Amino acid sequence: MEALGLRIDFRKAASKSTALRQLNASVLLSLILKEYELGF
Repeated sequence: MEALGLRIDFRKAASKSTALRQLNASVLLSLILKEYELGF
């Protein structure tokens, strides 16, 4: 049972980190687009 719980926690942590990575990527992209607009 403990092993199963750890596996579920690991899966939750993995999905959280994936969501964070996607969030960081979108923030980075919007910053790049803003700089690009300011460049004109």
